[in-house]
Amino acid sequence: SVQDVAVDKREFQTFVETMKAKENVKMIMRGLQSTAPEIYEAMVAERDIYMGRGLDEMGVNIKDKSVENTVAVMGMAHVDGVE
Repeated sequence: SVQDVAVDKREFQTFVETMKAKENVKMIMRGLQSTAPEIYEAMVAERDIYMGRGLDEMGVNIKDKSVENTVAVMGMAHVDGVE
């Protein structure tokens, strides 16, 4: 039941802030890659390639237009793979 998994609000906020730290995300991704490489490949690596290619293609397609910048919003786990 929901009551069985009740979490203190401050503990949850601390957990979320810890998870948002880039070094912690990198550590978790390395752990996922080593313990479950197939899951890592499907959930992270393949999506990194897809997003990177999409951004590259978008840059080519709008190169001659009056667009100076492109902004992409993605999860922190994907930033290193797409950069």
